[in-house]
Amino acid sequence: MPELRVGDRQWSVAPAANLLDALNDAGLSVPYSCRAGSCHTCMVRCVSGDPLDAAPDALEADKRAQGWRLSCQCRVTSDLTVEIFDPLRDGLPATVVGADWLSASVLRLRLNPERPLRYRAGQHLVLWTESGVARPYSLASVPGNDPFLEFHIDCQRPGAFVDVARRLQPGNPVRLGELQGGALHYDPDWQDRPLWLLAAGTG
Repeated sequence: MPELRVGDRQWSVAPAANLLDALNDAGLSVPYSCRAGSCHTCMVRCVSGDPLDAAPDALEADKRAQGWRLSCQCRVTSDLTVEIFDPLRDGLPATVVGADWLSASVLRLRLNPERPLRYRAGQHLVLWTESGVARPYSLASVPGNDPFLEFHIDCQRPGAFVDVARRLQPGNPVRLGELQGGALHYDPDWQDRPLWLLAAGTG
């Protein structure tokens, strides 16, 4: 049976065990959202060994070269040593500059990152709370125009991140994970065409 190691912990896992499940079953609390390789919430870094990766193209080449993998898409087929994504070490610091309500259930959260981020319409970021809760949210700010990063968070139902977000105030710290997505765009050639747009949720 393959051995999985994280820090000073080492244990045996079933052959071809899902890496995300193996880590969480051991009590390491790796966050996740989609389990489809899209949100990138479950990133871990392989220090030694390499898992069987069902989505090798989901991460940029430079990230893969650094050992990063999406644990939800990986299976442990041989001995493996990993580091869990640490928002204090691996994330980008940001500060809350605005937290107000667009409606009774939609929170507009504005963040000022420690360094500017280049992003495209349709991309999302993983937001980390100080307590280690992570969730991906779509950016609602305008690239190259707004001096902040804006998110519209649906707070209609309780949730681990939502419960923290409701209490955020200007000056509070937040950590940022990876930028992902970016398929959403507007083609100027569409200007003279009738468009039918369908929106759902706050993304």
